[in-house]
Amino acid sequence: MKNLKGKFLGKGNNRTVWEYQPDPSFVIKQEHSGIRANLDEIETFEILSAWNLAEHLAPCEYDAESESIIMQKGSDLPSGRYSIPGIFPYENLDNFKLLEDRIVLVDYDWRLYTHKSRLYWVMPRWDFSSISDCAPSGLKVEQRNFSEALRPGEAFTPPQDQTTTKDSFVRIPFERHCIVKWFDQTRTIQIG
Repeated sequence: MKNLKGKFLGKGNNRTVWEYQPDPSFVIKQEHSGIRANLDEIETFEILSAWNLAEHLAPCEYDAESESIIMQKGSDLPSGRYSIPGIFPYENLDNFKLLEDRIVLVDYDWRLYTHKSRLYWVMPRWDFSSISDCAPSGLKVEQRNFSEALRPGEAFTPPQDQTTTKDSFVRIPFERHCIVKWFDQTRTIQIG
């Protein structure tokens, strides 16, 4: 995978991103933390694709050998006001790009996991508070410990710039009828 890395683009809490050398309209994401963010991203993409809800996600593919994600890059949004699904966290506006005349999210490594045959979404409380205003009414939100959703061998380390603790996570049922409503609720973001 190393010879496929182009220009370095950035480093986040869990991953480092480069342009994809053979085609710079794509990026390569590689993990550098104890969290399997790339696996989270491809699982989220596959579930939402099966539910016909992936039109607002940048398409991606998972390379199991290198545990990397290859994703369409998109282009920066010009200045203006845009409508996005209310389910998308919007603190980092750089995570929204223009791809084939639609706005897509390029960072969606959501932690979805199954517990007792139900699919759940686990996220830090501060992430949930940023999107809860658009959540469907009656959404069941549980305070949980993130360690319940860790895969074998994973270790969660909170970002240095945040006061996240292991116990400040919420778990919500990830059910199609509820998620569809959340996608239908929109919010406006301002670029520039």
